[in-house]
Amino acid sequence: MAPRVRLAIGQPPRRPTQQHAALAFHGTAWALGRAAAATLPVEPLLGSGFRAPWSWQSAALRRTLASIAPLVADDGRVTLLVEEGGPEALVAAAIGAASAGYRVVDARPADPGGTDGGLVELLPPGGTVRPAARTRANVQLPTLPGRAGDAELVPAPGLFAAPERVDSRRFSALDAARVVTETAVDALMTRGEPAPWEWLLGQIVTGLDRAGPLRRLAVAEFARGAPEADAVRSGADAGGAADAGGAAASARAVGAGASGRMAQRPADPVDRLLGLIRDELTRPTQRHLVELETGSWWLRDREDQAAAATPLADRVEWAVYSVLSTVTSITEPAFLDRIDALFTGADRPDPALVRACLESYRVDLSPEEIGTADDLVRRSHEHTELLAELADGGHRLGMRVWLATREQARRLGGALLGDRLDERERRVHLPRVARGHEDALEAVDAIWYVPQAAAFMFEVEWTAILGEPVLRRHVRIPPDDRLVRFLVIPAERTELVRHKLERSPVLRHAFDEGNWHILKWNHLRSFLAADRLSLGALEPLLGLDPVVEREGEQLPLFELER
Repeated sequence: MAPRVRLAIGQPPRRPTQQHAALAFHGTAWALGRAAAATLPVEPLLGSGFRAPWSWQSAALRRTLASIAPLVADDGRVTLLVEEGGPEALVAAAIGAASAGYRVVDARPADPGGTDGGLVELLPPGGTVRPAARTRANVQLPTLPGRAGDAELVPAPGLFAAPERVDSRRFSALDAARVVTETAVDALMTRGEPAPWEWLLGQIVTGLDRAGPLRRLAVAEFARGAPEADAVRSGADAGGAADAGGAAASARAVGAGASGRMAQRPADPVDRLLGLIRDELTRPTQRHLVELETGSWWLRDREDQAAAATPLADRVEWAVYSVLSTVTSITEPAFLDRIDALFTGADRPDPALVRACLESYRVDLSPEEIGTADDLVRRSHEHTELLAELADGGHRLGMRVWLATREQARRLGGALLGDRLDERERRVHLPRVARGHEDALEAVDAIWYVPQAAAFMFEVEWTAILGEPVLRRHVRIPPDDRLVRFLVIPAERTELVRHKLERSPVLRHAFDEGNWHILKWNHLRSFLAADRLSLGALEPLLGLDPVVEREGEQLPLFELER
Protein backbone atom coordinates (compact mmCIF):
# COMPACT_ATOMS: atom_id res chain seq x y z
CA MET A 1 0.00 0.00 0.00
CA ALA A 2 1.34 3.45 -0.96
CA PRO A 3 2.20 5.86 1.86
CA ARG A 4 -0.74 8.11 2.66
CA VAL A 5 0.71 10.66 5.07
CA ARG A 6 0.87 14.07 3.36
CA LEU A 7 1.92 16.16 6.36
CA ALA A 8 3.78 15.18 9.53
CA ILE A 9 4.41 17.76 12.23
CA GLY A 10 6.79 17.24 15.11
CA GLN A 11 9.10 18.97 17.51
CA PRO A 12 12.75 18.24 18.33
CA PRO A 13 13.23 16.70 21.77
CA ARG A 14 14.72 18.77 24.53
CA ARG A 15 18.33 18.01 25.24
CA PRO A 16 18.75 16.06 28.48
CA THR A 17 19.98 17.95 31.52
CA GLN A 18 20.61 17.19 35.15
CA GLN A 19 17.16 18.60 35.93
CA HIS A 20 15.60 16.23 33.42
CA ALA A 21 17.34 13.32 35.14
CA ALA A 22 15.94 14.37 38.50
CA LEU A 23 12.43 14.59 37.04
CA ALA A 24 12.93 11.17 35.45
CA PHE A 25 13.73 9.63 38.84
CA HIS A 26 10.72 11.26 40.43
CA GLY A 27 8.36 10.32 37.60
CA THR A 28 9.64 6.75 37.31
CA ALA A 29 9.45 6.12 41.04
CA TRP A 30 5.94 7.58 41.25
CA ALA A 31 4.57 5.75 38.18
CA LEU A 32 6.53 2.46 38.09
CA GLY A 33 7.92 2.04 41.57
CA ARG A 34 11.24 1.83 43.34
CA ALA A 35 12.54 -1.15 41.36
CA ALA A 36 12.11 0.68 38.05
CA ALA A 37 13.75 3.85 39.42
CA ALA A 38 16.74 1.77 40.57
CA THR A 39 17.53 0.93 36.93
CA LEU A 40 18.29 4.58 36.17
CA PRO A 41 21.88 5.89 36.41
CA VAL A 42 22.71 8.08 39.39
CA GLU A 43 25.94 9.60 38.03
CA PRO A 44 24.22 12.66 36.48
CA LEU A 45 22.73 13.58 39.86
CA LEU A 46 26.00 13.26 41.75
CA GLY A 47 28.26 15.21 39.43
CA SER A 48 28.31 18.77 38.20
CA GLY A 49 25.66 20.20 35.89
CA PHE A 50 25.44 18.60 32.47
CA ARG A 51 23.65 19.21 29.22
CA ALA A 52 23.87 17.01 26.16
CA PRO A 53 25.46 18.60 23.04
CA TRP A 54 23.27 19.72 20.16
CA SER A 55 24.31 16.71 18.12
CA TRP A 56 22.35 14.60 20.63
CA GLN A 57 19.23 16.32 19.32
CA SER A 58 20.34 15.71 15.73
CA ALA A 59 20.82 12.02 16.43
CA ALA A 60 17.45 11.75 18.15
CA LEU A 61 15.73 13.39 15.19
CA ARG A 62 17.62 11.14 12.80
CA ARG A 63 16.16 8.01 14.38
CA THR A 64 12.63 9.35 14.52
CA LEU A 65 12.63 10.77 10.98
CA ALA A 66 14.10 7.56 9.56
CA SER A 67 11.33 5.54 11.22
CA ILE A 68 8.50 7.62 9.72
CA ALA A 69 10.01 8.02 6.24
CA PRO A 70 8.17 4.94 4.79
CA LEU A 71 4.85 6.43 5.89
CA VAL A 72 5.23 9.82 4.17
CA ALA A 73 4.03 10.20 0.58
CA ASP A 74 6.50 11.32 -2.07
CA ASP A 75 4.72 14.67 -2.38
CA GLY A 76 4.28 15.01 1.39
CA ARG A 77 6.10 17.24 3.83
CA VAL A 78 7.50 16.95 7.35
CA THR A 79 7.55 20.10 9.47
CA LEU A 80 9.65 20.44 12.60
CA LEU A 81 8.64 23.21 15.00
CA VAL A 82 11.79 24.70 16.51
CA GLU A 83 10.61 26.83 19.42
CA GLU A 84 13.76 27.33 21.45
CA GLY A 85 17.53 27.11 21.09
CA GLY A 86 18.28 29.82 18.55
CA PRO A 87 20.68 29.11 15.65
CA GLU A 88 22.00 25.91 17.23
CA ALA A 89 18.52 24.37 17.38
CA LEU A 90 17.84 25.21 13.74
CA VAL A 91 21.14 23.74 12.55
CA ALA A 92 20.74 20.66 14.76
CA ALA A 93 17.31 19.95 13.23
CA ALA A 94 18.65 20.39 9.70
CA ILE A 95 21.64 18.09 10.30
CA GLY A 96 19.46 15.42 11.88
CA ALA A 97 17.05 15.54 8.94
CA ALA A 98 19.82 15.47 6.34
CA SER A 99 21.46 12.46 7.97
CA ALA A 100 18.15 10.59 7.64
CA GLY A 101 17.96 11.31 3.90
CA TYR A 102 15.55 14.25 4.01
CA ARG A 103 15.97 17.46 2.02
CA VAL A 104 15.53 20.87 3.67
CA VAL A 105 12.90 22.84 1.74
CA ASP A 106 12.78 25.79 4.13
CA ALA A 107 14.54 26.73 7.37
CA ARG A 108 12.91 29.57 9.24
CA PRO A 109 14.31 30.65 12.62
CA ALA A 110 12.17 32.23 15.29
CA ASP A 111 11.72 35.99 14.96
CA PRO A 112 13.80 37.79 17.61
CA GLY A 113 11.36 39.10 20.19
CA GLY A 114 8.41 37.55 18.34
CA THR A 115 5.81 35.10 19.51
CA ASP A 116 6.19 32.61 16.64
CA GLY A 117 8.82 29.90 16.81
CA GLY A 118 10.98 28.71 13.96
CA LEU A 119 10.38 25.76 11.69
CA VAL A 120 12.21 23.44 9.34
CA GLU A 121 10.22 22.10 6.39
CA LEU A 122 11.47 18.80 4.99
CA LEU A 123 11.04 16.71 1.87
CA PRO A 124 11.00 12.96 2.64
CA PRO A 125 13.56 10.56 1.13
CA GLY A 126 12.54 9.78 -2.43
CA GLY A 127 10.28 12.81 -2.59
CA THR A 128 9.95 15.04 -5.61
CA VAL A 129 11.77 18.34 -5.75
CA ARG A 130 9.66 21.00 -7.41
CA PRO A 131 9.35 21.82 -10.23
CA ALA A 132 8.86 18.23 -11.40
CA ALA A 133 8.08 17.10 -14.92
CA ARG A 134 4.42 17.53 -15.97
CA THR A 135 2.27 16.63 -18.99
CA ARG A 136 0.59 19.20 -21.23
CA ALA A 137 -2.51 18.71 -19.08
CA ASN A 138 -0.43 19.81 -16.05
CA VAL A 139 -0.38 16.32 -14.56
CA GLN A 140 2.77 15.54 -12.61
CA LEU A 141 4.78 12.67 -14.03
CA PRO A 142 6.49 10.12 -11.79
CA THR A 143 10.10 10.98 -11.08
CA LEU A 144 12.73 8.69 -12.58
CA PRO A 145 16.05 8.21 -10.83
CA GLY A 146 18.59 10.66 -12.14
CA ARG A 147 15.98 12.81 -13.90
CA ALA A 148 14.38 16.21 -13.16
CA GLY A 149 12.71 16.22 -9.75
CA ASP A 150 15.00 13.56 -8.24
CA ALA A 151 15.70 14.76 -4.70
CA GLU A 152 19.09 13.03 -4.71
CA LEU A 153 20.46 15.27 -7.44
CA VAL A 154 22.32 18.50 -6.66
CA PRO A 155 24.15 21.01 -8.88
CA ALA A 156 27.72 20.02 -9.70
CA PRO A 157 30.67 22.43 -9.69
CA GLY A 158 31.37 23.94 -13.07
CA LEU A 159 29.26 25.96 -15.46
CA PHE A 160 28.33 23.13 -17.83
CA ALA A 161 28.56 20.15 -15.47
CA ALA A 162 25.52 17.89 -15.21
CA PRO A 163 23.78 17.49 -11.83
CA GLU A 164 25.36 14.88 -9.59
CA ARG A 165 24.12 12.69 -6.78
CA VAL A 166 24.34 14.30 -3.40
CA ASP A 167 26.54 11.50 -2.04
CA SER A 168 28.90 11.34 -5.03
CA ARG A 169 31.58 13.38 -3.25
CA ARG A 170 32.90 13.73 0.28
CA PHE A 171 32.27 16.78 2.40
CA SER A 172 34.59 19.70 1.64
CA ALA A 173 34.83 22.72 3.91
CA LEU A 174 35.99 24.82 0.93
CA ASP A 175 32.94 23.85 -1.13
CA ALA A 176 30.67 24.55 1.83
CA ALA A 177 32.24 27.99 2.37
CA ARG A 178 31.74 28.84 -1.29
CA VAL A 179 28.07 27.85 -1.05
CA VAL A 180 27.65 29.97 2.10
CA THR A 181 28.80 33.14 0.30
CA GLU A 182 26.88 32.42 -2.91
CA THR A 183 23.67 31.64 -1.03
CA ALA A 184 23.94 34.69 1.22
CA VAL A 185 24.57 37.02 -1.73
CA ASP A 186 21.66 35.58 -3.74
CA ALA A 187 19.32 35.77 -0.75
CA LEU A 188 20.22 39.39 0.04
CA MET A 189 19.90 40.42 -3.59
CA THR A 190 16.45 38.83 -3.67
CA ARG A 191 15.46 40.58 -0.44
CA GLY A 192 16.84 43.92 -1.60
CA GLU A 193 17.64 45.19 1.89
CA PRO A 194 19.81 44.25 4.89
CA ALA A 195 18.75 41.14 6.75
CA PRO A 196 19.14 39.96 10.35
CA TRP A 197 21.54 37.13 11.11
CA GLU A 198 18.74 34.72 12.04
CA TRP A 199 17.00 35.13 8.67
CA LEU A 200 20.26 34.84 6.74
CA LEU A 201 21.19 31.66 8.61
CA GLY A 202 17.93 30.02 7.54
CA GLN A 203 18.65 30.85 3.90
CA ILE A 204 22.22 29.55 4.19
CA VAL A 205 21.13 26.25 5.75
CA THR A 206 18.62 25.74 2.94
CA GLY A 207 21.28 26.61 0.36
CA LEU A 208 23.77 24.17 1.89
CA ASP A 209 21.20 21.41 1.58
CA ARG A 210 20.29 22.42 -1.99
CA ALA A 211 23.94 22.27 -3.06
CA GLY A 212 24.80 19.08 -1.14
CA PRO A 213 27.31 20.01 1.62
CA LEU A 214 24.74 19.70 4.41
CA ARG A 215 23.95 16.04 3.59
CA ARG A 216 27.63 15.22 3.10
CA LEU A 217 28.56 16.71 6.47
CA ALA A 218 25.69 14.97 8.27
CA VAL A 219 26.40 11.57 6.74
CA ALA A 220 30.13 11.86 7.44
CA GLU A 221 29.55 12.80 11.09
CA PHE A 222 27.14 9.98 11.86
CA ALA A 223 29.03 7.43 9.78
CA ARG A 224 32.03 7.73 12.11
CA GLY A 225 29.88 6.99 15.17
CA ALA A 226 29.61 10.13 17.27
CA PRO A 227 29.29 9.43 21.02
CA GLU A 228 26.09 11.48 21.03
CA ALA A 229 24.53 9.06 18.59
CA ASP A 230 25.64 6.13 20.74
CA ALA A 231 23.97 7.77 23.70
CA VAL A 232 20.72 7.88 21.81
CA ARG A 233 21.01 4.30 20.62
CA SER A 234 21.59 3.17 24.18
CA GLY A 235 18.07 4.19 25.10
CA ALA A 236 17.31 7.90 24.53
CA ASP A 237 13.80 8.43 23.28
CA ALA A 238 13.47 11.00 20.47
CA GLY A 239 10.11 11.99 21.84
CA GLY A 240 11.65 13.40 25.04
CA ALA A 241 10.42 12.86 28.59
CA ALA A 242 6.72 13.00 27.79
CA ASP A 243 5.94 10.05 30.04
CA ALA A 244 7.67 7.85 32.58
CA GLY A 245 9.22 5.65 29.90
CA GLY A 246 10.45 8.70 27.97
CA ALA A 247 11.82 10.22 31.17
CA ALA A 248 13.75 7.06 31.89
CA ALA A 249 15.18 7.06 28.38
CA SER A 250 16.28 10.67 28.75
CA ALA A 251 17.91 9.90 32.08
CA ARG A 252 19.83 7.01 30.54
CA ALA A 253 20.95 9.34 27.74
CA VAL A 254 22.15 11.86 30.31
CA GLY A 255 24.03 9.13 32.12
CA ALA A 256 25.68 7.97 28.94
CA GLY A 257 26.66 11.52 28.05
CA ALA A 258 27.86 12.41 31.55
CA SER A 259 30.06 9.35 31.83
CA GLY A 260 31.88 10.19 28.62
CA ARG A 261 31.93 13.97 28.58
CA MET A 262 35.54 14.16 29.72
CA ALA A 263 36.73 11.83 26.93
CA GLN A 264 38.26 13.16 23.73
CA ARG A 265 35.57 13.67 21.10
CA PRO A 266 35.47 15.04 17.58
CA ALA A 267 34.02 18.52 17.19
CA ASP A 268 30.26 18.64 17.55
CA PRO A 269 28.82 18.75 13.97
CA VAL A 270 26.38 21.53 14.89
CA ASP A 271 29.18 23.69 16.30
CA ARG A 272 31.36 22.79 13.34
CA LEU A 273 28.80 23.89 10.76
CA LEU A 274 27.89 27.08 12.61
CA GLY A 275 31.57 27.90 13.00
CA LEU A 276 32.16 27.34 9.28
CA ILE A 277 29.27 29.69 8.40
CA ARG A 278 30.39 32.42 10.78
CA ASP A 279 34.03 32.13 9.70
CA GLU A 280 33.08 32.47 6.03
CA LEU A 281 30.85 35.48 6.60
CA THR A 282 33.41 37.32 8.73
CA ARG A 283 36.70 36.35 7.09
CA PRO A 284 38.94 39.39 6.49
CA THR A 285 39.02 38.79 2.72
CA GLN A 286 35.22 38.63 2.39
CA ARG A 287 34.45 40.98 -0.52
CA HIS A 288 30.73 40.33 -1.01
CA LEU A 289 29.17 40.58 2.46
CA VAL A 290 29.42 43.01 5.34
CA GLU A 291 27.92 43.24 8.82
CA LEU A 292 26.60 46.80 8.96
CA GLU A 293 25.55 46.58 12.59
CA THR A 294 25.62 43.74 15.08
CA GLY A 295 23.47 41.01 13.55
CA SER A 296 22.55 42.95 10.37
CA TRP A 297 24.08 41.79 7.06
CA TRP A 298 24.19 43.42 3.65
CA LEU A 299 25.99 43.35 0.32
CA ARG A 300 29.46 44.90 0.27
CA ASP A 301 29.96 45.01 -3.51
CA ARG A 302 28.35 48.03 -5.23
CA GLU A 303 27.54 46.02 -8.35
CA ASP A 304 25.62 43.50 -6.24
CA GLN A 305 23.79 46.36 -4.53
CA ALA A 306 22.83 47.88 -7.89
CA ALA A 307 21.53 44.52 -9.14
CA ALA A 308 19.52 43.81 -5.98
CA ALA A 309 15.73 43.75 -6.06
CA THR A 310 13.51 46.55 -4.82
CA PRO A 311 13.69 46.53 -0.99
CA LEU A 312 11.31 44.05 0.56
CA ALA A 313 9.81 46.74 2.80
CA ASP A 314 8.77 48.77 -0.25
CA ARG A 315 7.30 45.75 -2.04
CA VAL A 316 5.32 44.78 1.03
CA GLU A 317 4.00 48.34 1.40
CA TRP A 318 2.82 48.46 -2.21
CA ALA A 319 1.23 45.02 -1.87
CA VAL A 320 -0.63 46.16 1.24
CA TYR A 321 -1.97 49.23 -0.56
CA SER A 322 -2.85 47.18 -3.66
CA VAL A 323 -4.85 44.62 -1.70
CA LEU A 324 -6.72 47.28 0.28
CA SER A 325 -7.42 49.46 -2.76
CA THR A 326 -8.73 46.70 -5.03
CA VAL A 327 -11.46 45.45 -2.70
CA THR A 328 -14.49 47.24 -1.34
CA SER A 329 -13.75 45.80 2.09
CA ILE A 330 -11.93 42.85 3.59
CA THR A 331 -11.52 41.26 6.99
CA GLU A 332 -8.14 41.51 8.62
CA PRO A 333 -7.51 37.71 8.69
CA ALA A 334 -8.37 37.48 4.98
CA PHE A 335 -6.05 40.40 4.25
CA LEU A 336 -3.15 38.75 6.13
CA ASP A 337 -3.76 35.50 4.23
CA ARG A 338 -3.45 37.35 0.91
CA ILE A 339 -0.20 38.99 1.93
CA ASP A 340 1.18 35.61 3.07
CA ALA A 341 0.31 34.16 -0.34
CA LEU A 342 2.15 36.98 -2.14
CA PHE A 343 5.44 36.64 -0.24
CA THR A 344 7.02 33.24 0.25
CA GLY A 345 10.49 31.80 0.72
CA ALA A 346 13.24 34.42 0.93
CA ASP A 347 10.64 37.16 0.37
CA ARG A 348 8.62 36.32 3.47
CA PRO A 349 8.31 39.56 5.51
CA ASP A 350 8.37 39.79 9.28
CA PRO A 351 4.94 40.36 10.90
CA ALA A 352 5.99 43.74 12.33
CA LEU A 353 6.58 45.13 8.83
CA VAL A 354 3.22 43.92 7.55
CA ARG A 355 1.50 45.40 10.60
CA ALA A 356 3.25 48.78 10.17
CA CYS A 357 2.20 48.97 6.51
CA LEU A 358 -1.37 47.99 7.33
CA GLU A 359 -1.70 50.59 10.07
CA SER A 360 -0.44 53.30 7.70
CA TYR A 361 -3.11 52.65 5.05
CA ARG A 362 -6.08 51.05 6.79
CA VAL A 363 -9.48 52.54 7.47
CA ASP A 364 -11.89 50.63 9.69
CA LEU A 365 -15.14 50.33 7.74
CA SER A 366 -16.89 48.23 10.38
CA PRO A 367 -15.89 46.29 13.51
CA GLU A 368 -14.70 43.44 11.26
CA GLU A 369 -13.90 44.94 7.86
CA ILE A 370 -11.09 47.24 6.72
CA GLY A 371 -10.26 49.25 3.61
CA THR A 372 -8.23 52.30 2.61
CA ALA A 373 -9.01 55.96 1.97
CA ASP A 374 -5.98 56.47 -0.29
CA ASP A 375 -6.95 56.91 -3.93
CA LEU A 376 -4.23 56.76 -6.58
CA VAL A 377 -5.80 59.42 -8.85
CA ARG A 378 -6.38 61.85 -5.98
CA ARG A 379 -2.86 61.33 -4.63
CA SER A 380 -1.38 61.92 -8.09
CA HIS A 381 -3.31 65.20 -8.40
CA GLU A 382 -2.15 66.29 -4.92
CA HIS A 383 1.41 65.49 -5.93
CA THR A 384 1.14 67.73 -8.99
CA GLU A 385 -0.40 70.55 -6.94
CA LEU A 386 2.40 70.41 -4.40
CA LEU A 387 5.05 70.55 -7.12
CA ALA A 388 3.35 73.64 -8.56
CA GLU A 389 3.41 75.26 -5.12
CA LEU A 390 7.09 74.37 -4.77
CA ALA A 391 7.88 75.97 -8.12
CA ASP A 392 6.09 79.16 -7.15
CA GLY A 393 7.67 79.17 -3.69
CA GLY A 394 11.18 78.83 -5.10
CA HIS A 395 10.62 81.79 -7.39
CA ARG A 396 9.24 83.85 -4.49
CA LEU A 397 12.44 83.12 -2.56
CA GLY A 398 14.43 84.53 -5.48
CA MET A 399 15.87 81.19 -6.56
CA ARG A 400 15.74 79.31 -9.83
CA VAL A 401 13.63 76.15 -10.03
CA TRP A 402 13.79 72.75 -11.68
CA LEU A 403 10.91 70.25 -11.96
CA ALA A 404 11.42 66.62 -12.93
CA THR A 405 11.25 66.00 -16.67
CA ARG A 406 8.49 63.44 -16.25
CA GLU A 407 6.42 65.94 -14.21
CA GLN A 408 6.67 68.89 -16.59
CA ALA A 409 4.15 67.32 -18.97
CA ARG A 410 1.43 67.05 -16.30
CA ARG A 411 -1.50 69.44 -16.48
CA LEU A 412 -2.82 71.61 -13.69
CA GLY A 413 -5.59 74.14 -14.21
CA GLY A 414 -5.45 73.75 -17.99
CA ALA A 415 -1.71 74.50 -18.21
CA LEU A 416 1.39 72.32 -18.23
CA LEU A 417 3.39 72.12 -15.03
CA GLY A 418 6.51 72.87 -17.07
CA ASP A 419 5.06 76.27 -18.01
CA ARG A 420 5.92 77.45 -14.50
CA LEU A 421 9.60 77.33 -15.50
CA ASP A 422 11.14 79.93 -17.79
CA GLU A 423 13.11 79.04 -20.87
CA ARG A 424 16.46 79.28 -19.08
CA GLU A 425 15.28 76.92 -16.29
CA ARG A 426 13.95 74.33 -18.75
CA ARG A 427 17.25 74.25 -20.64
CA VAL A 428 19.57 74.27 -17.62
CA HIS A 429 22.50 71.83 -17.60
CA LEU A 430 21.81 70.20 -14.22
CA PRO A 431 25.36 68.95 -13.45
CA ARG A 432 26.22 72.65 -13.10
CA VAL A 433 23.54 72.93 -10.41
CA ALA A 434 24.78 69.92 -8.40
CA ARG A 435 27.31 67.16 -8.90
CA GLY A 436 25.81 63.89 -10.05
CA HIS A 437 24.55 61.86 -13.00
CA GLU A 438 22.40 64.01 -15.26
CA ASP A 439 19.57 61.46 -15.57
CA ALA A 440 19.38 61.17 -11.77
CA LEU A 441 19.25 64.96 -11.39
CA GLU A 442 16.55 65.23 -14.06
CA ALA A 443 14.39 62.78 -12.10
CA VAL A 444 14.44 64.80 -8.85
CA ASP A 445 10.89 66.08 -8.25
CA ALA A 446 11.86 69.70 -7.56
CA ILE A 447 15.06 71.68 -7.06
CA TRP A 448 15.52 75.23 -5.78
CA TYR A 449 18.98 76.50 -6.65
CA VAL A 450 21.29 79.44 -6.77
CA PRO A 451 23.95 78.78 -9.42
CA GLN A 452 27.37 77.97 -7.93
CA ALA A 453 26.01 78.59 -4.41
CA ALA A 454 23.34 76.19 -3.10
CA ALA A 455 20.73 73.62 -4.12
CA PHE A 456 17.65 72.38 -2.27
CA MET A 457 16.21 69.10 -3.60
CA PHE A 458 12.67 67.94 -2.85
CA GLU A 459 11.38 64.39 -3.31
CA VAL A 460 7.60 64.46 -2.87
CA GLU A 461 6.12 61.06 -2.01
CA TRP A 462 2.60 60.05 -0.98
CA THR A 463 3.85 56.60 0.08
CA ALA A 464 6.71 55.57 2.37
CA ILE A 465 8.49 53.82 -0.52
CA LEU A 466 12.04 55.09 -0.06
CA GLY A 467 14.18 52.67 -2.05
CA GLU A 468 13.77 54.38 -5.43
CA PRO A 469 14.26 58.04 -4.45
CA VAL A 470 16.77 57.61 -1.61
CA LEU A 471 18.79 54.48 -2.43
CA ARG A 472 18.57 54.34 -6.23
CA ARG A 473 18.35 57.93 -7.42
CA HIS A 474 20.18 59.99 -4.84
CA VAL A 475 23.01 57.51 -4.41
CA ARG A 476 24.06 58.83 -7.83
CA ILE A 477 24.05 62.39 -6.53
CA PRO A 478 27.03 62.61 -4.14
CA PRO A 479 26.89 64.59 -0.89
CA ASP A 480 27.93 68.23 -1.02
CA ASP A 481 28.11 70.96 1.60
CA ARG A 482 26.00 73.14 -0.68
CA LEU A 483 23.29 70.50 -1.15
CA VAL A 484 20.27 69.95 1.13
CA ARG A 485 17.67 67.22 0.48
CA PHE A 486 14.07 67.08 1.65
CA LEU A 487 11.81 64.02 1.72
CA VAL A 488 8.22 65.33 1.67
CA ILE A 489 5.63 62.83 2.98
CA PRO A 490 1.98 62.91 4.11
CA ALA A 491 1.55 63.04 7.89
CA GLU A 492 -0.19 59.66 7.83
CA ARG A 493 3.05 57.98 6.62
CA THR A 494 5.04 59.21 9.63
CA GLU A 495 5.07 55.98 11.62
CA LEU A 496 5.74 53.79 8.59
CA VAL A 497 8.75 55.92 7.59
CA ARG A 498 9.96 55.74 11.19
CA HIS A 499 9.61 51.94 11.16
CA LYS A 500 11.52 51.60 7.90
CA LEU A 501 14.35 53.80 9.15
CA GLU A 502 14.60 51.81 12.37
CA ARG A 503 14.79 48.46 10.58
CA SER A 504 17.27 49.44 7.83
CA PRO A 505 20.81 50.63 8.63
CA VAL A 506 21.29 51.31 4.91
CA LEU A 507 18.47 53.84 4.91
CA ARG A 508 19.72 55.49 8.10
CA HIS A 509 23.21 55.77 6.66
CA ALA A 510 21.87 57.25 3.40
CA PHE A 511 19.84 59.83 5.36
CA ASP A 512 22.81 60.87 7.47
CA GLU A 513 25.33 60.95 4.63
CA GLY A 514 22.99 62.67 2.15
CA ASN A 515 21.89 65.48 4.50
CA TRP A 516 18.23 64.45 4.25
CA HIS A 517 15.43 66.19 6.14
CA ILE A 518 11.83 64.99 6.45
CA LEU A 519 9.11 67.54 5.80
CA LYS A 520 5.40 66.74 6.01
CA TRP A 521 2.98 67.83 3.32
CA ASN A 522 0.81 69.94 5.62
CA HIS A 523 3.79 71.80 7.09
CA LEU A 524 5.29 72.47 3.65
CA ARG A 525 1.99 73.83 2.40
CA SER A 526 1.70 76.10 5.44
CA PHE A 527 5.21 77.38 4.80
CA LEU A 528 4.53 78.05 1.10
CA ALA A 529 1.22 79.78 1.87
CA ALA A 530 2.83 82.43 4.11
CA ASP A 531 2.84 86.05 2.98
CA ARG A 532 6.60 86.23 3.34
CA LEU A 533 8.95 83.30 2.81
CA SER A 534 12.24 82.71 4.59
CA LEU A 535 14.32 79.55 4.60
CA GLY A 536 14.88 79.97 8.34
CA ALA A 537 11.17 79.35 8.92
CA LEU A 538 11.61 75.77 7.64
CA GLU A 539 13.72 74.63 10.58
CA PRO A 540 10.87 74.14 13.14
CA LEU A 541 8.95 72.13 10.51
CA LEU A 542 11.59 69.47 9.87
CA GLY A 543 11.65 65.87 11.12
CA LEU A 544 9.24 63.09 11.96
CA ASP A 545 8.50 64.90 15.24
CA PRO A 546 9.00 68.57 14.33
CA VAL A 547 9.08 71.34 16.89
CA VAL A 548 5.83 72.75 15.54
CA GLU A 549 3.96 69.59 16.60
CA ARG A 550 5.27 69.47 20.15
CA GLU A 551 2.94 70.52 22.91
CA GLY A 552 3.49 74.08 24.09
CA GLU A 553 5.85 74.89 21.22
CA GLN A 554 3.42 75.78 18.42
CA LEU A 555 4.80 79.25 17.75
CA PRO A 556 3.62 81.85 15.25
CA LEU A 557 6.49 80.81 12.99
CA PHE A 558 6.09 83.29 10.22
CA GLU A 559 5.57 86.30 12.49
CA LEU A 560 9.16 85.83 13.65
CA GLU A 561 10.37 86.93 10.24
CA ARG A 562 8.52 90.28 10.15
